[in-house]
Amino acid sequence: MELRAAALALLLVCAIIFPATQGYMPHCCVKTSKYVPRYILRSRGRYQIQTDKGACDIPAVM
Repeated sequence: MELRAAALALLLVCAIIFPATQGYMPHCCVKTSKYVPRYILRSRGRYQIQTDKGACDIPAVM
């Protein structure tokens, strides 16, 4: 009975921790382009600046 309770507690802890760690993945660009077509620039209403000082490896404007 104790083994069953321990297994249930471990399953509960894993069910709580696993989704929390999945949500932390940063969104990083993996490559850049010097040329961006105008229609793409016009269709984007906002942008985000990515630096190489955080979790991402390359600086970029997303």
